[in-house]
Amino acid sequence: MLRSCLPSDTDALLDVAVATGLFEPAAAAVLLGTVLADLHAGRLGAGHTVTVWAAGADCPPEDWVYFAPDAYAEQVWNLWWIGVTPASHRQGIGRALLDSVEAHVTSNGGRLLDASRARAA
Repeated sequence: MLRSCLPSDTDALLDVAVATGLFEPAAAAVLLGTVLADLHAGRLGAGHTVTVWAAGADCPPEDWVYFAPDAYAEQVWNLWWIGVTPASHRQGIGRALLDSVEAHVTSNGGRLLDASRARAA
């Protein structure tokens, strides 16, 4: 199931980021850990979103995506990171995550989703 990221998901998301090869352990803690802390503290601004896939409502996340509106371009959104574990490959979870991003961007007046700076694993 897809759901919003919770503060309690942070450790699991750091593990996923390392397991997918998206980040080295130290970089995961610094880069992703800081983004998640800022997200949950409300310091990133409107629209910054982390969506996770988990097997159930009370299960830890296994896959995730982070995206946000571009601060310098009207109606443009940036896809920053997407992490899909090897166990989830070819199961449609990555596609479901991207579909949810596209639906969110469209419903919020976005005209372009820029993935040129995205890191994916």
